[in-house]
Amino acid sequence: MRDDEGTVATWTTERAIVRGLAGAAQGELTDLAGAGPALITALYRDHVEVAPLTTTAAAPGARVVLRGDLGVPVGDAMRGRTIDVLGQPHDGGPPILATTVRSIFDRERQAPTPPSRRLTLGTLCHDLQGRLRVGASVLGSGNLEMLARLARHQQHEGRCVVWARMTRTARAVAGATVIVPPEDATAAARWLVPWVAIAVAADLRERGEDVVVFVDDLDRWREALVSTAIGGSWATQVEQLASRAFAATRGSVSVIARAATFELARLIEFDAVLDLDQLSRGELITPRTTLLRSPIAVPDRRTLARAVRDPGRARAALAVDTFDSAEQVACLLVACELEIATPGEFMPAYLACLRGELRTRMAQVRAARRLTEADQETLLAAARALLAR
Repeated sequence: MRDDEGTVATWTTERAIVRGLAGAAQGELTDLAGAGPALITALYRDHVEVAPLTTTAAAPGARVVLRGDLGVPVGDAMRGRTIDVLGQPHDGGPPILATTVRSIFDRERQAPTPPSRRLTLGTLCHDLQGRLRVGASVLGSGNLEMLARLARHQQHEGRCVVWARMTRTARAVAGATVIVPPEDATAAARWLVPWVAIAVAADLRERGEDVVVFVDDLDRWREALVSTAIGGSWATQVEQLASRAFAATRGSVSVIARAATFELARLIEFDAVLDLDQLSRGELITPRTTLLRSPIAVPDRRTLARAVRDPGRARAALAVDTFDSAEQVACLLVACELEIATPGEFMPAYLACLRGELRTRMAQVRAARRLTEADQETLLAAARALLAR
């Protein structure tokens, strides 16, 4: 028998025993006659273990052929497409005519460099306080819809989004490259989903793109890992996934993964840990105060006023160092109310929270400066005139 051929001894959806395949290596792909692809997970003296990627059963004695490295198509043809872990389209579109295939378990071809570009999340309650850089690894827990909002913001900022969708029924973000399990996926096929997403993102990083990979359900990934013959604990797997997030000289890959709890945060050091429910309500991260010193300075109150009204400028310019100026409070309060009246991409819940805080601060400023209600209305009128320019 040739070194790249073998026969099935036993088969289950979790693992199969194959005799032969003397030339095989761990992580390579095989093809089981009548049953489809399987991933080599362990090597022994007289046999190898493989993890089937489909639920179609292989008969004992079925021929097995070694296919080589498990790869995924990469390149511009992948943008905005939905594929499974074998590179097959699942969006009703035409076949993917990619000229390059990248090994999923290929070693990184770039060295990490200290990132200089900021990674914003599109939520003022975080971006006013947090300082994330591209290439970050982030653990989130809670609202799945909030995860989609974060992804839409990344697209608005010009970053590529790769979405690892652990269930076929979960929604993803329009325009993102989406990786899904096959229709008849086994646990091993579901386990591969985030790794395929990372491989696609790594190729884009090498092309100079800033990429954000979203993993929508780490708990389902854990279930897939436990059900397969693949070695390593869940924490080890997640840590390896997070280690693939880094910035290069040109391009970066950031990872934002969602789990049911923050259990992983006690085992693995992430660059940030986010409560997605808290973000969706527009609540700030720390209970000490609702307005903290921002990392970005605002040169004048006109910039401050227009920042909330103009989403593009807000991400770059909105900051509040102090509120010793009643004029600043008035400008920001009016800008906030205008944004609520004509919602942009900012969350109404956060804006309402900010408005309440600003009204409280206005009352404090009035008391400190002994301003009357008429004085306050004059300030607000001036702010509205400033915004109208």
